[in-house]
Amino acid sequence: VMVLSLILTIALTILYILTLGKAGKGLLKWGLTLLLGGAYSNTYDRLVRKYVVDYVSIRWKKLKEVTFNLADVCVILGAFLLLIGDFCIMIGALLCVLEW
Repeated sequence: VMVLSLILTIALTILYILTLGKAGKGLLKWGLTLLLGGAYSNTYDRLVRKYVVDYVSIRWKKLKEVTFNLADVCVILGAFLLLIGDFCIMIGALLCVLEW
């Protein structure tokens, strides 16, 4: 898990650097920023501590217990922004085809 986390973090960093200089693509940049923030934090924990520190715990109705950290929230929000950005691109492409 440690090596996979490091490889994926490096791949995301390269993708982020490649998109940084391009105009537009705001949702992609924000999504990658949040993903990288969470990835850096979790990868650091895995490399240094050998485990990820989870410090938020929620017990709610049928959910017995959900435990996560701020890095996990950033990863989820970043992935959500990437999905929204892709969805907007797909809708835009569909509208262009329909206008033809």
